[in-house]
Amino acid sequence: RLLRGRTVWQGTSNKLFYIVKMASNSKSHKSPTVEHLVSTTLRLSLDRYDRMIQAGILDENDRVELIRGELRTMNPLGPSNENVVGFLKLWSIKNLPEDYVRLRIQNSIGLPLLGSAHEPDAAWVKQRSYAKKRPSSKDVFLIIEVADSTRTYDMGEKRDLYASALIAEYW
Repeated sequence: RLLRGRTVWQGTSNKLFYIVKMASNSKSHKSPTVEHLVSTTLRLSLDRYDRMIQAGILDENDRVELIRGELRTMNPLGPSNENVVGFLKLWSIKNLPEDYVRLRIQNSIGLPLLGSAHEPDAAWVKQRSYAKKRPSSKDVFLIIEVADSTRTYDMGEKRDLYASALIAEYW
């Protein structure tokens, strides 16, 4: 039942919180107005994101990455992207000094100060175990993003993110 001057509906949609009230001077109950519009974007820390993964809230099927504290959906991998990433993998395995450089394919890189855990298509990182902690910017020699449908994003926001993290080499 709708009551004049009372909250009649509240919910979240597209990162926004709406409180809809009936117009106080309206005699009709047919035309609610949006009285308040407040952003409710929840920023996650890298630690909180990791706890969500450990708790099973997020898993490998979710295809999300943490960018500046926001969970972002990743575009599905297409045949063209997979083909190029496959070539990069084979070439890197044959040419990288395995005692010094480790190849990571579509695995996360942690940038805690930027609230990010992104999954580049390929990353050359220092050779060591990352079983307990993902590589950080100081471990990265090179990040490669294969831009099929994501060129603008990869050459804009992601490039800026890598530069902010002081990752020197980004292709």
